[in-house]
Amino acid sequence: MARRKGGISAATKDMFRAVRKSQSRFWAIFGIVALGAGFFCGLLSCGPSMRDTVDRYYDESNMMDIQILSTLGLTEEDAQEVAKVEGVTGVMPAYQTDATVVLDERELTTRFHSLPDSLSTDDPNYINQPLLLEGRWPQNDSECVLGLRQTESGEESPVGSTITVESDDLKEKELTVVGLIKTSYYVSFTIGSSALGSGQVDMYAYVPEGAFDMEAYTEIFATVADTRELDSFGKEYEQVVDEVQERLETLGEDRTVVRTDQVKGDALQKLEDSQKELDEKKAEAEEELAKAEQKLTDSEKEIADGKQQIEDGEKALEEGKAELETSQKELDRGREQLNDAKWDLRWGQLEYNNQLSQFNDKKQQAEAGFAAAQKEIEEKRQTLEDGKQKLKLAQAALTETEAWINDLEEQITSLEEAGLTDQVASLREQLERAKDLWQQGNEEVQAQQQTVTEGEKALADGEKELEEQQAQADAQFADGQAQLDDAAEELAAGQAEIDANQQKLDDGQAEIDAGWKELEQNEKKLEESRQEIEDGEKQLADGKSQYEEQKAQADKELEDAQKKIDDARQEINDIESAQWYVLDRGANTGYVSFKNDANRMDALSTVFPVIFFLVAALVALTTMTRMVEEERVIIGTYKALGYTRGRIA
Repeated sequence: MARRKGGISAATKDMFRAVRKSQSRFWAIFGIVALGAGFFCGLLSCGPSMRDTVDRYYDESNMMDIQILSTLGLTEEDAQEVAKVEGVTGVMPAYQTDATVVLDERELTTRFHSLPDSLSTDDPNYINQPLLLEGRWPQNDSECVLGLRQTESGEESPVGSTITVESDDLKEKELTVVGLIKTSYYVSFTIGSSALGSGQVDMYAYVPEGAFDMEAYTEIFATVADTRELDSFGKEYEQVVDEVQERLETLGEDRTVVRTDQVKGDALQKLEDSQKELDEKKAEAEEELAKAEQKLTDSEKEIADGKQQIEDGEKALEEGKAELETSQKELDRGREQLNDAKWDLRWGQLEYNNQLSQFNDKKQQAEAGFAAAQKEIEEKRQTLEDGKQKLKLAQAALTETEAWINDLEEQITSLEEAGLTDQVASLREQLERAKDLWQQGNEEVQAQQQTVTEGEKALADGEKELEEQQAQADAQFADGQAQLDDAAEELAAGQAEIDANQQKLDDGQAEIDAGWKELEQNEKKLEESRQEIEDGEKQLADGKSQYEEQKAQADKELEDAQKKIDDARQEINDIESAQWYVLDRGANTGYVSFKNDANRMDALSTVFPVIFFLVAALVALTTMTRMVEEERVIIGTYKALGYTRGRIA
């Protein structure tokens, strides 16, 4: 092999010369190799850096290590027992529920979490501490803070707005947004799934613990001792958490029995209270129905008694009418008898007047004859005057009789027009007697006229008989006066009796009229009573119908309530034993999503550099192949000169 003494060999000079001629090729190979190495280093450190950053974020926010769920909810006693487990440093019972929220006329599925009373970041029991980005923390049950992810894309902040909540698990239906937050519990874009809306949770919110209206906690968060110095994504961390997780699962076996008994006991107690309340309401309903039924029975009895009273009243009314009609007939007969008595009295009065007139006439004649004995002319004149006077009296009596006859004829005409034929016959008899009396009076008038004439003639003859007849006349006058006095007493007694009977008839008629008036009033009262009975029967029918409806409704409601209680008792009996689910961070969507992202970066750090190195190798191979082709003559020359293959390469 040729070598120049004290200098560089020709082969070495040719190598440097070839490199100078192909610098771009060598620099390209160097760049590709350096890029591959850079990608390898960057991607290799990306995953650990991501995990370290999130691990510090978890430590700063006191992210939970374990989450406990239960099929029957969790209690404060459960949280206290969890705090006693070895390895547990912090415990926070919490509420969680999904609800539909209306914000800016949009319906969003929102997951609500509870905030503890203490929001001190130094409190170990304040787990999953959210970070306040804007506004302030809620101060009452009607305020909330949102983790609305849309605000991160530049939309207007919802702080100060009011949201409407559709959920029975929250006391308030309208909440005022007072702040925006972010939390380590949700580090991924996906919050979680829900049974509401589209199936995905759109945003999350935090409210004070007192804002929830739930009987039991939905979850318990716990932190594990000595995990803050460990990598949350490392095996050592998982081993420490798994040990505590196993202890909690063992605790859960005991607490689930207690919780199951408690839930069933509370449910049975409520059921017994409901059964007692139902029994009381049933007794009240039966009592009310019994009262209503008794009231209906009393109403029926009252209506029956009222009908009987109406029947008795109608019977008494008919009897009263018959009695009044009988009394009226008797009164009418009494009035007829009184009228007869009046006519008899009037007839007797006429006869008395006539006899008195005759007596007076005779007495006057005798006295006149006796007085005129001395003076014949005067006696004759006086006798004539007396005769004329008697004639006038007779004519007056005749005129009175004619008036009586006219009165009777008018009464007969009136009675005939009224159809009272019974009284007409009696009046006709009186009319005939009156006519006879008139005829007699007329005859007497004529006789009196004749007497006057004869008296004038007999004046002369009478003087002779005056003395003889004076004694006889005195005796006759005394006897006549006695008879007239007796007749006057009889007429006065008859008039008094007639007046008394007339008063009795008037009183009787007044009583009858009052009776008819009372009957009319009673008949009106009976009609009103009939109307009241009809109204009562209608009300009774309505009451019976209403009673039947209310009874059927009450029976149905009581039956439905009893069925609900029976179904509830069966549901209580069918309640399965509570079961605890002790979950680590692997159940958190954000944690798992971020862990998978970091693992993917680790995978990329392994794959991408290999690809770049392969590309660099291919480029180098291609470059070397072309250089060999270009230097083939020189290579042959070096071989001929005795250079080895290794030296030529």
